[in-house]
Amino acid sequence: MKQLRNELLQADNATRWGSTWNMLHVFLRQRERIEEYVDAVPELKDDQLTESDWKDLKDVLHLLEPFKKLTVLGEERGTLYGSVGSVLWGFDILLEKLEKERKKSRPSDTPYQRALDASWAKLCKYYKLTDESSVYVIVGMLDPRMKYQYFEHRWESEWLAGVMDKMRSTFNQYREKEPTPDMPQILSTMEDDDDDNDSLFDFNKWRFGNMQQVVDELTRYLTAPVLTLGSAAANDTFSALAWWKGNAIEYPTLAQIAFNIFSIPSMSVEPERVFSEHVLICDHTDCRCNLTITDLRNRLGADTVEAIECLKWWIKGGFIKEVLKSLVTDEKDDLMDQNEDLIGDNEVFIDEEEDLYG
Repeated sequence: MKQLRNELLQADNATRWGSTWNMLHVFLRQRERIEEYVDAVPELKDDQLTESDWKDLKDVLHLLEPFKKLTVLGEERGTLYGSVGSVLWGFDILLEKLEKERKKSRPSDTPYQRALDASWAKLCKYYKLTDESSVYVIVGMLDPRMKYQYFEHRWESEWLAGVMDKMRSTFNQYREKEPTPDMPQILSTMEDDDDDNDSLFDFNKWRFGNMQQVVDELTRYLTAPVLTLGSAAANDTFSALAWWKGNAIEYPTLAQIAFNIFSIPSMSVEPERVFSEHVLICDHTDCRCNLTITDLRNRLGADTVEAIECLKWWIKGGFIKEVLKSLVTDEKDDLMDQNEDLIGDNEVFIDEEEDLYG
């Protein structure tokens, strides 16, 4: 049944990403059956697709493929693709794809060409908005496989002016006091000037000499060779956060920046999941945020909502399972006590399935 469902024709959905690609993907695979059906129905004679129409559909499918893939990757959890680190180069890929397609010889008044122009204009609009935040540039610089070389290779020369300024400005905000090229330091000598000093002999100083860096860590990081991985599989499984954890001693300030920035999701999908998923409590209670914040309960404070969400995910993760059991047991005991009090005082029998709270 699952295979059969994948072969059924689908309708486009304006609110579902990738639905146009899904629709065309199935439609083109079923071309033979569709043409047979259209030929067999006289009322559809004027709706037959020409060879040029089929070619346009193939071109659209091919054009939308990177959009589909990048959307799926951007929805991932706990990977570099699902973080803000994939936004800038994702834009670059899509814009390049659209620009190459626009250069092909097509009449400028065709619907396909107009759609291309409109798509390119819309993408450029949002691409320019990334200039308003330095995060997108910095996260590219902090990918050890990209660094500044990516921008030199992919961007126009006039776009490069602010790249290093954004990186340096953010670095200066994070770092502690550290010597930089414009802050020369006085190098200490290997030998102590005071021979009468009774302090213990410094073995580390004898082995490594002056242990203070002459240049700051940003310069050291950017001048080091970019990380080159030998296969697509290695790049797909690469974790920038793991790399920065392993190099935090060498680049402590940059590592802190990376930890903060790579935790930002590339899309709103993951935050929406947090507020839309549900948790079953004791197999009968459904805890969902959109049932917590409703039209009749819309003045909950941020701290209350945060506490509710934390409890929900702690329950889902099994971190407070024993506490939950004790709470449910106490609640049942309280209900039994209330039933006994009601029966004793008023001689009213209450069914155990009845909701005492209305």
